[in-house]
Amino acid sequence: MLKSTGEDDLVTLVATDGTRVDIERGALAMSNTLRDLDSSEGIVCGVGGPALLAIARYCTYHLHHQPDSDDAELWDASFCTDYSQIIYDLILGANYLDIPPLLHLLTTSMSRRIAGKTPREIRAMFAK
Repeated sequence: MLKSTGEDDLVTLVATDGTRVDIERGALAMSNTLRDLDSSEGIVCGVGGPALLAIARYCTYHLHHQPDSDDAELWDASFCTDYSQIIYDLILGANYLDIPPLLHLLTTSMSRRIAGKTPREIRAMFAK
């Protein structure tokens, strides 16, 4: 069950492309980089907009759900599938923001995706 939060509990993150993302202070605490920062103008992050939105979604979900539950495991698997096109950007963002559980989830997902593939097939996965 989601907890209700007031506006005072929200922190604004600003992506490299100017995208602004409001996130609950409790969810922000998952980031070792951002947990103690605060700014009324927004916290500028070195992460692109789509990745920052996805990272905020992940952190908010895990703020309100037990990480060891079956539902959370299914949600995590769905998260990796939903964002498979930007998984590399998500890995960079999770690393930059120092969010260990997200980084572990994404790198595990990536290793499963590239297992058994040739270097050429792997390069094709990352071609933009």
